[in-house]
Amino acid sequence: MPSTYKIYYFNAKGRAEVSRLIFAASGIKYEDVRIEGPDWPKTKPTMPQEAMPVLEVDVKKIPQSRAIERFLAREFGLYGKTNMESCCVDVIYETVNDFFESLRPVMFEKDEAKKAELMKKFHEHVPVYMKRIEDRLSQNGGGNGFLVGPSLTLADLTFLRSLDAFDKFGLKLTDKLEALRKRIESLPRIQEYLKSRPVTEF
Repeated sequence: MPSTYKIYYFNAKGRAEVSRLIFAASGIKYEDVRIEGPDWPKTKPTMPQEAMPVLEVDVKKIPQSRAIERFLAREFGLYGKTNMESCCVDVIYETVNDFFESLRPVMFEKDEAKKAELMKKFHEHVPVYMKRIEDRLSQNGGGNGFLVGPSLTLADLTFLRSLDAFDKFGLKLTDKLEALRKRIESLPRIQEYLKSRPVTEF
């Protein structure tokens, strides 16, 4: 019997969106369980580590977003074909997470003066981030395909997720990265998911 999958998270993109993109890209059915804020206190004790996202595979619940994403990518063939390709996927995966870490202080700062200073530092990191991604793309067959190997991987999906921040803050991609975005978003399953997913907070 094939496994059954559920993702538990809030009604937002947040730390569950890459996992949702993996399911979409793979064409694997799953239940997208979205917990509303007022319901979280009663749900919290039922979740491992009392946090979300949580992936339920059959009857086993797995916490921690990065563990979930890597598990699903391996499960559905989106983690590269060789150990070296998997390593290259990890390089992009961690580069994207570094990008989000540079953004996190901006998102949670309440003091407007401090927030403006943090935003300035964030904007200084953006071209560094894009160069790292573009360099990896150029090294993979000249830069006209995907980030690792000949087909879509977790690297591409984590990159795509990072572009929600670009949209939110009006940031502009380089021409090569914009072309990569279009290649990913034009894949039929990804295209369908992006059209049908709920409109929620970043």
